[in-house]
Amino acid sequence: MSSSKQKNRDSILEVIKGSVSNFSIKGNVYYVGEKVFVVNSVVQWLVDKLDAGDFEKENADFYVDAINKYIRNEVNLRWDEDNLVIEGK
Repeated sequence: MSSSKQKNRDSILEVIKGSVSNFSIKGNVYYVGEKVFVVNSVVQWLVDKLDAGDFEKENADFYVDAINKYIRNEVNLRWDEDNLVIEGK
C-alpha cells in the first residue's frame, strides 16, 4: 500500500476511533460490533477515493461523520451498486 494511502487510512481510522467507544483495530480488522463489514467497506472506498484524488481531505470529513453516525445507529449505510447511500433513521 502506498504511503499516502496508508496515511489516509490511518487518519480516517483515528477520527473514528476517537469518536466511537466500541471501535478497535487489531491488525487489519476493524471491530465495531456487528457493523464491521459495512464500516470496513466504506473505509476502503473512502481511502481509495482519497488516494485517487477523487475527494479532497476536507470532503472526507462528511463520510467519516457518516461512519460515526452509522456506528451510533443514527443513520443507515448501504451500497446501491457502486454508490454509498446514507439514510436517516
